[in-house]
Amino acid sequence: KTDVFLDESEIALIENAGLTGEQDIARDIFLFLYYTGFRISDFMNHRPQHFKRYELEDRTVTTIQLLTQKKKVYVENPVPENLVQILKKYDFKMPKKTEQHINETIKEIYKSLGLIEDVTYYIDSGGKVQGIKEPKWKLISCHTARKSILTNTKRYGLSLEDRGAFAGHTNTKTTKGYDKETPKQ
Repeated sequence: KTDVFLDESEIALIENAGLTGEQDIARDIFLFLYYTGFRISDFMNHRPQHFKRYELEDRTVTTIQLLTQKKKVYVENPVPENLVQILKKYDFKMPKKTEQHINETIKEIYKSLGLIEDVTYYIDSGGKVQGIKEPKWKLISCHTARKSILTNTKRYGLSLEDRGAFAGHTNTKTTKGYDKETPKQ
């Protein structure tokens, strides 16, 4: 399968969709993954005490501080105000859902928003390269949130090193692998 990412307009559509119940929860978890850049394993292990608020002269800044599960790297990432509002809905104790449930539900949400786009990816089958075309919604998963924030922050001009630190990567080569833009995008 190919790696896909969502641009800011797609993230905004998901964020602003009038959802309820399980779709609302899955969307909030997806946005948590997007805005923090975390893997699903880090989401599952975060706790309210990982959030820190700093009172500055002109504003309050919230961060999340966590030792990542996969690489055991300490990260402290900013938490934007729209994510703070989501966290407040749950008193900073977001519900935990299985990765499979979130993946299935975020696909449903994306499809229901009328975001119809096909993606072509290529596989090598016995030395023969074959192009496969699928609707983008079928390829979206929890990890799409991480790919999306790392690609979108590149668009903002954030350096490779800063994006790597945000993601908890120990090697910039890993971060480069998250650059998902195509010439069309």
